[in-house]
Amino acid sequence: MMVRSIFALPAHAAPKAKRIAVVNSKGGTGKSTIATNLAAFYARKKLPTTLYDFDPQESSVDWLAQRADDDIPITGVRAARKPAEGTTRSWQLRAPAETRRVIIDTPAGVAGEQLAQIVRSVDCLVIPIAPSPMENRATARFVSELLLSGKVRQQNVRVAVVANRFRANSDACEELARFLHSLNIPIAATLSESKHYLDAAGEGLGVHDMSTKSALSEQRNWIPLIQWLEQDDSRVVPWAQLTHRRLARPVASLR
Repeated sequence: MMVRSIFALPAHAAPKAKRIAVVNSKGGTGKSTIATNLAAFYARKKLPTTLYDFDPQESSVDWLAQRADDDIPITGVRAARKPAEGTTRSWQLRAPAETRRVIIDTPAGVAGEQLAQIVRSVDCLVIPIAPSPMENRATARFVSELLLSGKVRQQNVRVAVVANRFRANSDACEELARFLHSLNIPIAATLSESKHYLDAAGEGLGVHDMSTKSALSEQRNWIPLIQWLEQDDSRVVPWAQLTHRRLARPVASLR
């Protein structure tokens, strides 16, 4: 049985665990793809990771169920479900004490108090969007609510956008970049419509688990986002450069 999502700081995670929410009030923007690929990336870096799925569709935890055992397994939490009888909500949302990265996959439609709860619970917000005139208007409304109702500035929460299913040099991309720049919100990465994401999802993998030449090229698109999440803002590449070249710099060692 599904329940209305209740967001709270995951219990028992290490005090210094980085908490990252992938959020957009609009559905179909690729939140689960971003969340699962981030979880897979951190697992490959040997950082114990807990993946919370607050989306009633449970795409992220279903992906995790397909994943083979790993040296550093990803802990999955079906957070959209009602706690089992005799179990408290805080127990349901517990994370292993060794957790170093918490990834939260949020449902569509988050707004108001739900959005404020997310902001209070995390260190970073990643907003995936697919740039288009219609998507840009929806993104503008959501970001405005995030800044006003979510009060991200007051909570000192860092916010970045991921341009998903990216098409270089489109007018929609330039329009979105100007809007976000005016709010000092970076576009931390651009991801293509690569079939690798579909192929990887069916096997419980992330794109960083794949070793083909074309997959390696797509992995480079994640470098600015990872660097931003790990608080190296200086390496977020300006939008104009993102539209004309791909990064090849290796990701620095993570904490």
